[in-house]
Amino acid sequence: MRAWSLSGEDFNLIPVTLVKEYHVCPRIVYFREVVHAPERTTESMHQGREIHEKISNLENRRTTLLAERKQKVKRRWDSIKAYSFNIGVYGVIDCVIETETGFHLVEHKSGTVPKKPRPNHVYQAAAYAMLAEEILGIIIRDIILDYSSGKRGFTIPLTEEIRKHVHWTISKVRKIVDEEWLPPFRLKRYCAVCGYRWICMKC
Repeated sequence: MRAWSLSGEDFNLIPVTLVKEYHVCPRIVYFREVVHAPERTTESMHQGREIHEKISNLENRRTTLLAERKQKVKRRWDSIKAYSFNIGVYGVIDCVIETETGFHLVEHKSGTVPKKPRPNHVYQAAAYAMLAEEILGIIIRDIILDYSSGKRGFTIPLTEEIRKHVHWTISKVRKIVDEEWLPPFRLKRYCAVCGYRWICMKC
């Protein structure tokens, strides 16, 4: 397994979290990576990070795929620090598990379960899955979004279409960072609670 000993930034790679941020709002990528503006965090953000850590610790002790599933886990890898020059990203993979049906990427999420998978969560998890495939030499069958608020989550096949969209997203993130390009403003529901609202409204 290949894991980094230095920061992924030393290799001119982008963090996988930017794949998620791009699908929330492309301007977040600019403020975070180009301007290096501080993000104003809220109490819910702090709680979310604490919940994520608790979920990870709980899942590490499980011997089945997830709480509501009956598939036995044959092997698992947790909190994998890794990078890929081919994909152009680095990050910490929550969990990869092997069952009798194949390999699965598990991404832990805090908060309530949405009615349908959120694109930012799907593509972030897919990027981690692609990274895991390269460093572990395996093929990921699907990605599992595991939410803290209950046993229900989402299992999403890792299709070629999703893979292509991850590469597309990474290219868009790279354009913003390399060209220091500020995407145009588009009002979204998330704007009211965004940690970069304080600077976004000035640009």
